[in-house]
Amino acid sequence: RLLSLYDRQGMGPGELKQPIDVAIDPAGRVYVADTRGPVVQRWGATMAYDTAFGVRDGDIAYQVEVVDGRVLLGIRHASGAYYVWLSEDGEVQGTFHEWPEVILKEPYWRSVAVDRGAVCGNNVLVATSMVYPVRVYDRQGRYVGDFGKPPASWKPAPRLAAGELAGPAQMKKLADWLARFTVIDGVECYRGEVVLIAHGRFASSASVHHVGDLFQVTQYAVDIYRGVNGAAKVVEDLALPGRLLAVDDRIYVLLAVPPDPWAIGIYELDFGATATRMR
Repeated sequence: RLLSLYDRQGMGPGELKQPIDVAIDPAGRVYVADTRGPVVQRWGATMAYDTAFGVRDGDIAYQVEVVDGRVLLGIRHASGAYYVWLSEDGEVQGTFHEWPEVILKEPYWRSVAVDRGAVCGNNVLVATSMVYPVRVYDRQGRYVGDFGKPPASWKPAPRLAAGELAGPAQMKKLADWLARFTVIDGVECYRGEVVLIAHGRFASSASVHHVGDLFQVTQYAVDIYRGVNGAAKVVEDLALPGRLLAVDDRIYVLLAVPPDPWAIGIYELDFGATATRMR
């Protein structure tokens, strides 16, 4: 049952243009990352507008987390991506992470790659969607190590020559290329010690009607790791019933959207003697 609505579409203070992620701190304040308006805006616990944070001009926030009184942002810019720690008042406290060299060198890859991150225990995990392994940083942003291997269902991205997707039927060429590989589409931390890595596929050319359809990813399975540093994979290609939305002590999965009624499934992991499943 809808309780209330806040603010409106626009580019001004307290207005939202293209919100992409949301976080809530222990005081109940709401942080929203917006790819078209101010980088991050904050509302108080009563949803009264508070303030906006910026980073560098032209940078786009696609992920926001609030951890121990600090704000963690995932940022895209013209030539790559990084993560940044901010104080509660928006002061930059440090940046870390950069894309693997292959993403920057291969034609077209940087236009498609996206980082997926999660705070897990004392670490920040960052996966770059098109490649393995997952990188591990401590809370200060120092590189700790990496983990993870592609599942059996993984299809690596084919390498292309510069200009190969240009010219007539450009959108179809791009859609056909995207449909040929899988990506990491989510990294989540379950109960502080189990890592879920969701994998997905891009839309096929048959379902692409405009540019926005090209980069829609359908999640199909998760790999499950126990532990963060030197994590051990305990399950591979566990089927997902929908889209992984969020994980804490439960796993929240988007099962249906309009025109069907909205439906979110709430699951736990059952580490049975013979198999692991979501229930």
